[in-house]
Parts: sequence; C-alpha cells; structure tokens
Amino acid sequence: MIKLLLPIIFLFLFGNHSEGVGSNKAILQNSVILPVENSIKNTQELFPPVTVYSLNRGCSHNDYWQSPPLFKALSLGYVYIEADILLLKNRLVVAHRRPLFPNKVKDLEEQYLAPLFEIFTRQGYFYKDRSEPIFLMIDIKTEAESTYQKLLEVIEPYKSMLTSFMNGVEIPGAITLIITGNRPIETIAKETDRWAAIDGRPMDLGKGYPINLMPMVSEKYSTILGWTTTFGTKSPKNILKVQDFVSKVQAEGRLTRLWKIPEKVETWNWLTYHGIDLLNTDNLPKLHNYLRSAHSGPDFAKKSK
Repeated sequence: MIKLLLPIIFLFLFGNHSEGVGSNKAILQNSVILPVENSIKNTQELFPPVTVYSLNRGCSHNDYWQSPPLFKALSLGYVYIEADILLLKNRLVVAHRRPLFPNKVKDLEEQYLAPLFEIFTRQGYFYKDRSEPIFLMIDIKTEAESTYQKLLEVIEPYKSMLTSFMNGVEIPGAITLIITGNRPIETIAKETDRWAAIDGRPMDLGKGYPINLMPMVSEKYSTILGWTTTFGTKSPKNILKVQDFVSKVQAEGRLTRLWKIPEKVETWNWLTYHGIDLLNTDNLPKLHNYLRSAHSGPDFAKKSK
C-alpha cells in the first residue's frame, strides 16, 4: 500500500499545482523555490526556508519558457530576467511571437509584475545579499511606440517597487525595467519622469546617451563573430572581435551582454576572460552551477580559455 501511495505523495509535494487553478496565489503558495523569507505557512511546513544568493552575471533568456517562469530564475539567484511581450488587443501578452490563441496566454502583469509585487510587498527585497535592484528585461516584439505606451499604463500600480529616473537622477527601486527588442529610444530618452532604461546596441555607441538611460549594450553572439562562430575559442579572429566589442562598450562605462551563446563552460570561460559582463542562458541550472563555482572567475578562465 505504501508503494502505491508514494507516487501520489510525490505529485502532491512537488507537482505543478498552479495548473487548473489559474492564479498567482496558487503559484506562490505551492512553489518550493520561492525565495521569500516569510513564506506561506503550508510551504514552511513542507520545506525548510532556503537563502538564495544573487548571480550578478546571470541572465535568464526568454524566461517565460522556464518551468515555472520567474520563480525558477529567482530560486537560482538570477538578477536579469527577460520576458518578450506583444501588444495584442490592448493586452501585453508574454510570448516570442503571436500565439494562435492569445486569450490562453498570460500577460505581463499576471506572469511577472503581480508576483514580483507580492514578493516585494512581503519582504521589500529579492535577495538578502543584494541591496541593488534586480532587472526585468522587457523585449518588445510588436511596434515600439504603441507597445511602450501600453507598458506605461500597465506598470502604474507597481511603481512603488520600480526604479525611476527623475530629471536624469536615478532613484533606485527593487526592480529596474530595461527595454530591449523594439526600443522607442528617443521617446524614452526625452522623458523627464522615466520608468525604464534601454538595452543598447553597438550602433548606439558614441551618441552620448547617459549611462543610467543605457546601462548595457547587447548583441547576438553570432552577429559579433560572423561566419567564424563555429571556430569558437580557437579562432584568433573571434578573440579580436569580442575584445573590440568589449573595449568599445566598456570605454563608455556600460555593461556588455551577448545572447544566443553556446551553452558550454568552454565558451563561458573565454568570454569571461575577454571581459563579457553578462552571460545569457536558457539552461538556468547549468549557468548557475558555473557561476557558483571557482571556475567562473577570470583567473581560472585565463588558464582554460
């Protein structure tokens, strides 16, 4: 009888209880990975509290593909979390491209803003070892201006947790929004009361944008390396291309980020050694383990590049 009951007990403890309930509260109540100090009583009884430490260099790429979205990244310490959005029928739907059934897809508020706000309201921070904001990167997939204007409407109830920029002066919050993808750069740059920063591109260098407006510059891994991508770390041309990108961006005091990086320690090592600040990944546990290890530092990377 015990053997027959074990699978049921396992599903009860570890299964995805949010399916069929359809509310953020169900996710918050049943998530075993939520890094909230004063978690809901049932969660405390089943699982001991865990302190989660932040990963300053880790970016959860297309985070909504994770299971569960948001909470997996938070449980592993990710400081940069990316969500793609589309403006569809006056909703900011979280998706990479237009879904067949938009009404069945969660929107930005339900998937990210509301649960983040609940954590923020309860404890005021996301990681006990980090006083600086974490970053929600919003990748706009539809028309830039209209989508951004809708975003400003949607974030209105959540501004108490957001970093703001008043007349160019940064007022840190628990979360800083960074707009990537289709970016209405000039619109955001002209705002005197601003609620988001911008993810730059190499073409934006040299234009004099303030650092708190454009704190990072990003590019696709294969765009930087071109046809030599397949040669990876063994190509001197690749090294020069990465070094050129890093030197130009960091000369302006901005962070460097590449996306679509091969999910390999060898690649992470040589990018680390040559100065890439932020590493994008779809494999959150693998990059977490790498960044938590002694192997992720520049000294080790130098030996292994």
